[in-house]
Amino acid sequence: MEQKTDAVLIVEKGEPDELWRVILLSTHASIIGRSYEGNEPDISFKNLFISKNHAQITYSSGRFILIDLTTSKHGTELNGMPMIKGMPYVLKHNDEISLAKKSVQLRFCFESELGKTLDFPDIDDHDVKESSIKSDIAVDEKRKEILIRGKELRPRLSKQEFELFLLLFNNRNRAMSKDKIRDWVWHEIEFPAGVTDEAIHSLVYRLKKSLKEYGKQIVAVYGCYRFDEKVNA
Repeated sequence: MEQKTDAVLIVEKGEPDELWRVILLSTHASIIGRSYEGNEPDISFKNLFISKNHAQITYSSGRFILIDLTTSKHGTELNGMPMIKGMPYVLKHNDEISLAKKSVQLRFCFESELGKTLDFPDIDDHDVKESSIKSDIAVDEKRKEILIRGKELRPRLSKQEFELFLLLFNNRNRAMSKDKIRDWVWHEIEFPAGVTDEAIHSLVYRLKKSLKEYGKQIVAVYGCYRFDEKVNA
């Protein structure tokens, strides 16, 4: 049975909605997309870069979950990070959702939090140090290059190393399971499930070695792997 909740989406960009329109969310699953020839998503936009069924917000066990649907052509970003299609992400207050390269921008909020004035985060030497670490590595996806402190990483990563790095880097501080790694890195083969844990471990080892001192930012967490920005290189 559908129930009202404290959660809302605030439209920061997206025709035909007025700027800052508030969309109330319920426990009913909501499809975000574009209306076309009888297709009427729950939350609809006119922009032609938005797929008819682009993303979905579901409710489970007191949490709202965002999924970039496999039918979305131009993808979804959460807080500036590209989402993996079909992978659920738990939404938190003030999360920014961008569809199709910011053609539509939404902000997920809890109404009970909107009346509070936020504090500025404390800035200390540790924060400055972390910021410098974050800026050390950049990715040129078009050229499939890794830049460290503005210089191209040499020798270049292999295709599989680059795909693994891209998955971990674009999902920084989120643990990626071996199944997700299989589906992402070995998506071109017919049965990626047949890739062994040993093959994944070997690929992670080679990537860490290729990244040199920055390899220590890839950590193992309960059988998963994560690119951790908090590890000093």
